[in-house]
Amino acid sequence: MTEQKTPEQVQTRRERGAKHKLIKDALREAIISGEFKTGEPIPSQNELKQRFGVCHNTVREAIASLVHEGLLSRKQGRRTFVTQKRVPCAVIGVVLPHLHLANPVDGSLSYEVIAPLLTGIENESRERGGVLVLRLDNDDLETEKRNLEDLMAQGVDGIIAFALHEKKNLAAYEKVINSGMPLVLIDRYMPRLNTHYVVSNNYQGAYDAVAKLQELGYDRLVYITYPPACSTDTDRLMGVHNAVRILRLNSVTVTISKYPQGEVPGGASGIIEEWLPQKQTSTAFFAINSDVLLGAYEAILQAGWDPRKAAFACFDDLPKNIQRAGATVRVVQPLDKIGRESVRIIMEGPSEPDTFEHLVLPTTLDVMVNNNLP
Repeated sequence: MTEQKTPEQVQTRRERGAKHKLIKDALREAIISGEFKTGEPIPSQNELKQRFGVCHNTVREAIASLVHEGLLSRKQGRRTFVTQKRVPCAVIGVVLPHLHLANPVDGSLSYEVIAPLLTGIENESRERGGVLVLRLDNDDLETEKRNLEDLMAQGVDGIIAFALHEKKNLAAYEKVINSGMPLVLIDRYMPRLNTHYVVSNNYQGAYDAVAKLQELGYDRLVYITYPPACSTDTDRLMGVHNAVRILRLNSVTVTISKYPQGEVPGGASGIIEEWLPQKQTSTAFFAINSDVLLGAYEAILQAGWDPRKAAFACFDDLPKNIQRAGATVRVVQPLDKIGRESVRIIMEGPSEPDTFEHLVLPTTLDVMVNNNLP
């Protein structure tokens, strides 16, 4: 038969439970703040009993709870020690255009840009004890808007976003900022949006690539790009144009329309083939990305040019099809670091309090020259 407890006994248990929680929370805060350091003993139970003005059983129960959580450990015949600091788990929303294209051309953006970014985000978040909530836009603006709204409704601790366009969906991004939720843009920034961003130095990367092509002896440059739709496109175009002007290169910029998702940018091949003179000259082809560069490569083959007498350059990975070339120049972005820094800003806040952090990370060049020309 179960013993019936009196109202006074029930009240005493409730009071002890409330005090136990208060003491447990106070001890946890002392561990996280560093007052009780990792590897060192906490005050004895008698000292804690006097400090908080409670009975021995309440202190013992609070310590037992923290031992169960892994913050404290008991050693036989010795005192209780701090094992490690644990901070509340941060939940970060990540909004990306896609993971892969329906019909990738020589390796899609998932391998060139998206995957390294996501790897950096995931690794840094995991190392810091964070959790990711991934949302894909599928390159659709309406889906991007819904993803931002859904993450806000879920109450994530911050959002890392790869925006589809620098002007479209601006209101949706402003809504995130106005809510007070931290927002970090990656790969490209939005000039009209005052928020954190982490990007590559696309301007300097493009400038350095053009300078290297001139150094390699190519006196004519063809730059192939899309109509600028984001800061990445604009900064690369400005870098090329300023390098051409300062270095006094003979150049032409070929602008092609963006192709439907998953289709080969054959328009690039056709437009470039129309521009090519009948007689081959020492020309370098620099494209905004590898898919477009592949179109340029196919164009010169169709025109009867010898690729071993031309140079090819682009951002990120070179198309595998380009196996015969006089030289190749690849602008390498620090994609893993971009991902990691975006997580740091969400979890630690900006380097300067009450400011927006704008990180522009340097690129490097990967250059290969074919010295076995006929």
